[in-house]
Amino acid sequence: MDWGDGLRVNPGVLHARAAQLRQVAGELDQQIASHSSLDLGPWRGEAQRAQHSAHRRLVSSMESRARRIPPVADALDDAASSFSDIQSGQSSLAARAGAWDFGIADSGWLHDTASGWARLDPRRPFMRARFQGGAFSLLTRLNFTDVSLAARLRASDTVHDGRDLLDDAGNAAQDLLATAADGALSGAEWLGGRISDGLDWGRERIEDAQEWGRDVADDLASRVQHAAPAWDRFLDTVGTTPEWLRDLREGGEIPQIAEVLGQTAFLGGQLAGVPANFLADDDLHLFDDGRPYLATGADIDRHDARPFDGINSIIDPMMDVYHTQDPTDHADRPRVQVTAVEDPATGEVRYVVSIPGTTEDMGGLSGWAGNPAGTDWAANLRGVGYGDTAATRSIMHSVELAIQEDMAARGASLDGQRPEVLLTGHSQGGIIAGNIAGDPGFAERFRVGGVVSAGSPVDTLGVPGDVPVYNYQNQFDPVPRVDLGGAPTGTPSNVTNIVFDHEGSYSPSHTHLQQTYQDNIRELSYGMGTAENVTKQQQLDAELARFYNGNTTAYRVTFGRETE
Repeated sequence: MDWGDGLRVNPGVLHARAAQLRQVAGELDQQIASHSSLDLGPWRGEAQRAQHSAHRRLVSSMESRARRIPPVADALDDAASSFSDIQSGQSSLAARAGAWDFGIADSGWLHDTASGWARLDPRRPFMRARFQGGAFSLLTRLNFTDVSLAARLRASDTVHDGRDLLDDAGNAAQDLLATAADGALSGAEWLGGRISDGLDWGRERIEDAQEWGRDVADDLASRVQHAAPAWDRFLDTVGTTPEWLRDLREGGEIPQIAEVLGQTAFLGGQLAGVPANFLADDDLHLFDDGRPYLATGADIDRHDARPFDGINSIIDPMMDVYHTQDPTDHADRPRVQVTAVEDPATGEVRYVVSIPGTTEDMGGLSGWAGNPAGTDWAANLRGVGYGDTAATRSIMHSVELAIQEDMAARGASLDGQRPEVLLTGHSQGGIIAGNIAGDPGFAERFRVGGVVSAGSPVDTLGVPGDVPVYNYQNQFDPVPRVDLGGAPTGTPSNVTNIVFDHEGSYSPSHTHLQQTYQDNIRELSYGMGTAENVTKQQQLDAELARFYNGNTTAYRVTFGRETE
């Protein structure tokens, strides 16, 4: 069958035919019962045997027709349901292909109907492949349904033809033995019944095999259906231009190795989701970054905060924000903290944003499978490779919501103003902070005064050169090393890495731990550390101390991603 044949099939006619056949079968059953109960009388002789023979053949003929009808009706009903489901899929696929200016010919092949600039869309080859694959999948199901229906009808005819032959043989045997004793005749009838039962058993086994074949086809269709979303996500990401490629095109900047590796790993993870979904017969959402969760006023929690009086005033919230999940409506989502800091000398209000890092375990499926937090291990790769994640966009929205709330409380409005913001975060929180600092849309609304991070790979994030970036690193913490030092171009001039000498365990559970960073930074703030680190800390204080001295008001706002 061709694509057009599938659209021309009328499932309603097949259902109606099946219903009509069952009605006929019911009427035949009534006639068979009436004829079977007919009393032919006690008389004997050749005419009596002839009458009995004619009566048996009539009833046998009617039973043969009655037996043939239910399997045919069942086959028509099953095929009608399958054709209806396939037609629905054809209509949906044709509509989606049409939205991309592709038509589907009667044969099932796609043809391009785009004109003008639409033909230059770089995503068209991928979309064409996607729609063509869907069309071939539906054609396969269409022809399987057609062949299966034909096979069931032929098998049913074959089985019942054989049974009719045996019934005829049984009738002939009864005629030949009509003059024999009633016991011999009864034996022949018993044998005919056993043969009939055997044929019924064989027919049921054939029908079971056909049902198994349909189940296999349905299972295959289900698995293909679940693999499709993973393939769609992969194609969508392929059609997304990573930040390093935009920088190369627009400014001729050489891409850094970690950016390219991050993009490659993220795409590889999404591609691996296709066979994973097929095998699991479910959408596992592997490497599914989804879309940003957009917080509302109900997601804002205002709470008292201590006055800021030094670098530790911004480091402590950076680490504590890991433990500020929404306790009510969104317990599975983290929160970002926005602290308004009022300058005691000028009254100017600046804002410190504290962003949590990775909130999911690496070993569990939730660490890679589109969890609501949006700060999983897959998001780490996307953040480095593409410079953007659903959590990044969600946090930008939440930050703006909190600042609007604070300014409204002060009788001011965000319109026409660009409040100054300091972005801070540990681990993935530092990646997000750096990506927000480089976002043009965010820069239009706010002045990014700096980025302070701990244990983050920030050398690849492309933070604008006029924004100072200070990144604390423990000597043997592997996480901030994954940027490969910004190779091949090296650490950007606006990035200052403050590296602490190693103490204690070499395990990442110690070197990357929030408390380890808090302890090391606290000691450095007291002047305890290498001369180089003390100098860098003094430089940080000189550039950014305006953000961590003054009275504060803190807001915590829910953020995350949505994948359903």
